[in-house]
Amino acid sequence: MKKLFIFILPIYFTNVFSQNIVVDNSIQYNVTNQYAKFDRYSKHGGFSNYKYENKDRISLPENFPALGSTFTLEAMTFTADTSMGQHQKVVGSENWKGDYAQTSPNVTFLNKNAIYYGFSTNGNDRMRLATNVRTPNTWHHVAFTYDGDKGRLYVDGVHVDSTNNPSKWSGKIPDATSVGFIGSRFNGNLDEVRVWSVARTEAQIKANMNSLSDISATGLVAYYTMDTDNNFKIIDRSTNEHHASIDHAEIMQDYSSDSCSEPDGSANCPFPDLLSALETAQGGQTILMKEGRYSDLAFAEYINHSPYTEKSKIRILGENDKTLIDGTINVKATWEHYNLNGHSVYKAVLDMGEISKKAKTFIDTIYGVFVDDRYMIPAMPTNFKNPT
Repeated sequence: MKKLFIFILPIYFTNVFSQNIVVDNSIQYNVTNQYAKFDRYSKHGGFSNYKYENKDRISLPENFPALGSTFTLEAMTFTADTSMGQHQKVVGSENWKGDYAQTSPNVTFLNKNAIYYGFSTNGNDRMRLATNVRTPNTWHHVAFTYDGDKGRLYVDGVHVDSTNNPSKWSGKIPDATSVGFIGSRFNGNLDEVRVWSVARTEAQIKANMNSLSDISATGLVAYYTMDTDNNFKIIDRSTNEHHASIDHAEIMQDYSSDSCSEPDGSANCPFPDLLSALETAQGGQTILMKEGRYSDLAFAEYINHSPYTEKSKIRILGENDKTLIDGTINVKATWEHYNLNGHSVYKAVLDMGEISKKAKTFIDTIYGVFVDDRYMIPAMPTNFKNPT
């Protein structure tokens, strides 16, 4: 069984004249796309080994409809490690320890590049395993269709597997269990998630893998491009508005500029954040953090990963003593003067949606506020002087 080794990487503040990977958040990039990142860490740094309920997932609303006798599930998927034995849910209801007796239509990743797909009917699972149909470190479009007779699996718009037992599949209707979640126990990235009440054809799937222009297409139940609204909910682009909630998962961006098709870690096209560099860096490379304040929420697995030998380390170097990685979020606030029980005070309302966007994950609690780098003590029943 694989073991996870987590290394705390020291940050050295020194001048560096040569480096392998550059990070600079002062570069102005355009956001070209958003996608959801799922891992085994909570937004507070907690860790789950996936034996029980994980934290990272996107929850669909409680009124999300159960699918009937025909449907299609599809998503753009990316996983770095395909050796994990856990059931990684692309889309579908949660199931622990492989129990699919009461499951919605679902697409699930297993180890050895396999995809497990199907549903339950009358409390009995109708699941099928397709092996060696995906590749690690590669974006794949995956679709599962059911037309009331057969289930079919498509990878990158190509039909790769289908059910072959009519008595088990033909005429079966899924149990009335809501799809429920996106990315439950998943370890990777997801985008372009769509749920349909009709069986899409191979031609339709292939023509719309990267995006869907017709949001009024027949049978579209929900369409998630991982774009967020002002409250940091995942927007359903369909007309049904089944907006979804983010639970600890992170919303990441793809970037470009007039001079860079995408950041690559070079001096001319540096990465805008630490996580992008960590996901690219190899052992022995150095990540140079240019001067600036980085509010990065960076969780990365399998760095220097080996249970037997120590490999070449990844070093993180600050350009100078003005390179700050402190986990704080810079927020603009308008201070308003008002009277509180005869006392003249100022107040400011913080936009939690804007804070969540900057943190790239849903934030509902503030643990501390700094004003001009001075810590503000929260209001207490007994007043005491701010020591700063």
